[in-house]
Amino acid sequence: MRQKLVPWGAYRQPRTLQTSSILLLLSSGRELEIGMRPFDCTMLRQGGGGTKVIETMESSTILNISDCSLFSQYKHGGPIVAVQVENEYGPYNKDPAYMPYVKKALEDRGIVELLLTSHNKDGLSKGIVDGVLATINLQSQNELQFLTTFLLSVQGVQPRMVMECWTGWFDSWGGPHSILDSAEVLKTVSAIINAGSSINLYTFHGGTNFGFINGAVHFQDYKSDVTSYDYDAVLTEAGDYTAKYTGLRESFGSVSGAPLPAPPDLLPKTVYEPVMPALYLSLWDALPYLEEPVTSEKPVNMENLPINGGNGQSLGYTLYETTITSSGILSAYVRDRGQVFVNTVSIGFLDYKREKVVIPSIQGFTMLRILVENRGRVNYGTNIDDQRKGLIGNIYLNDSPLKKFKIYSLDMKKSFFQRFHADKWNPVPDVPVFLAFFSGLLLVSLSPCDTFVKLEGWEKGVVFINGQNLGRYWNIGPQETLYLPGAWLDQGLNQVIVFEEKMAGPVIQFTETPCLGRHLPELSSPQASWQGNSRPFCPRLQSRPSPAQPEKRVGGEGGPLPEELPGSVAAAVCLRCSHGRDGGSGWDCPPWG
Repeated sequence: MRQKLVPWGAYRQPRTLQTSSILLLLSSGRELEIGMRPFDCTMLRQGGGGTKVIETMESSTILNISDCSLFSQYKHGGPIVAVQVENEYGPYNKDPAYMPYVKKALEDRGIVELLLTSHNKDGLSKGIVDGVLATINLQSQNELQFLTTFLLSVQGVQPRMVMECWTGWFDSWGGPHSILDSAEVLKTVSAIINAGSSINLYTFHGGTNFGFINGAVHFQDYKSDVTSYDYDAVLTEAGDYTAKYTGLRESFGSVSGAPLPAPPDLLPKTVYEPVMPALYLSLWDALPYLEEPVTSEKPVNMENLPINGGNGQSLGYTLYETTITSSGILSAYVRDRGQVFVNTVSIGFLDYKREKVVIPSIQGFTMLRILVENRGRVNYGTNIDDQRKGLIGNIYLNDSPLKKFKIYSLDMKKSFFQRFHADKWNPVPDVPVFLAFFSGLLLVSLSPCDTFVKLEGWEKGVVFINGQNLGRYWNIGPQETLYLPGAWLDQGLNQVIVFEEKMAGPVIQFTETPCLGRHLPELSSPQASWQGNSRPFCPRLQSRPSPAQPEKRVGGEGGPLPEELPGSVAAAVCLRCSHGRDGGSGWDCPPWG
C-alpha cells in the first residue's frame, strides 16, 4: 500500500485543481491511503499550503476541501482504502471546530473509507476526533509504550498504527547533517511490529525540495530546510539502497513466507565535464526586461502584491527600490533575508537578527535597493500563522518611513528566463557585479544519467537546468551537492544558469557521489530535534561496493527504482509494511519532478 499526501499549495493553483499526478497513482494498481488537507507538514513551505492558506488565515475563512469524487475508493472498486483527516494539527489547534469540520466535509463529499488522524506526542491529546481512528508518529521505541497506552485510554480497543515511523530527519542551512543509525531504526520497527501495530515508514524514499518549495521551522530561531530531503531515509534521495533498506528487507523477508523478488537495478551515475560559464547578466541590467514592477507608496509584502491574477507571489525573491537623499540608520522588518544595496553596491543584510543597517555617506538622489529572499515558510507549529514574506510594514531611514517604491517579483519561473534573449547576455567580466546570472552549456554525449552538481567556490544562490529550478545552494552547508536527475537533461547541449548573490566560482562541477554534509555523533530527543532541527546521529553511508554488484550496493546516491514514480520525486508516497512516504519533494517541478 502507498500513502499519497495532497499538499494544497502544489495542486490548488488559482481557482483550479491539478489531478494528473493523482490519477497516475490511481492507475498504478496499488492500494492507497489519501491524505486530503491544506496543512501537510512534510517539510514543505507552509506545510504544503502556500499563499492561499495565508490569505485564508487572514480572512478567518475555513478552506474548502477539494472534490473527493475525483478519487476511486475501494468500496467502489478503486485503490483508496483510507483517508487521513489533516496532519499533526493537534499542536496547532487554534480552532477546535476545524478537525470535525474536515471530517464532515469529507463525508459529505462521499468519502466512505476509513478516516484517520496522525499526531506525534505533542499533539495527540488535542487531535482526537470522534469517529476517526487516531494513529501516532514517533522515532524511538521508548515512545511506543506511552503512546499506545494513551490511545487505548481514549479510543479503547481499536487497530493500532504508527502512521509515521521516522527513519531519519531533515537538515537546515547552517546546521549538521542528520543521521539516524540503521540499527536504531531496525530496533524501533521490530518493537512496533512485536507490539501488534501496523507501521508506515516516514520516509521510505528520500526526496528533493526542488525549486523554492522547502519548508522551515521557527521555535527559538528561524531555520530553513536545505534543498535535499534525503532525510537519511531507507532509500536515498536518488533512490539508492542503504543499510536500512538491507536490514528491513532481511527482517520482513524472514517472516514473508516466500522468497522476495530481486531488487531492481540502480540507475547509473556519471561525472560530467565541468561547465565554465561563458555568459553573464547582472540583475541590474536584467531589470528592464522583466515584467513591469508594482509601484506603491509603501512596501507591499510578497503575498499581497497585485500580480498573478490577484494571487500575489508565492516563492522566490522580491526586489524593492526607492530613492534616498541622506545617510543614516536603515531599519526594517524583513522576512526572511534582505540584501541591501546603495545603487549596485551591497552594504549589508537585514534578517531575523539584524534589523538595522548603516547607510554610508551619499550625494544627491541615490537608489536604495533591497533584495528579499523567501527562504521557506514554516511548516509546523504556531508560527505557521506568521508567514508573510518580503518587507513587512514600513521601512525607515533615521526613523522616517520611506515612500514611493518599485517592487519587482523575481519568482524565477521558466517564463522569467524566457525574457533574457541571447542578445541580452554578455561575456563574463573579470570583475562581475553582483547580483548576477551566469550561463554555460553542459554537453551530454550519451543517454543522460543522474549526477550531482557541486558549486565549489560559489557562495549562495540558485541553480537552473534547462529553465527548471533545481534548488538553492549555500556555502554555510551542510549540503554541498545538488541532486540532478538524468530525466532533467537532454542528450546534447543543456543550459545551466546559476543565480549568484555574492561570489562566483570558476566552474560548475558534477560528481557521481553526493555530499550532504558532516554530522555530529550525539543522539538527541525527537522533541529536541523539532526545536533545534538537528538529529545528529551516527553515519549510515557505507563504502561503495563494486558496480558489478548493484544489488548489494549500500550508501551512495543512485537513480530511482523502476517500480517507483518517475524521476526522483519524493511524492509523499508510503509503502505500508514495506511502506514509506517521500515527504517534501519537487511539487512545483511539476509534481512528479
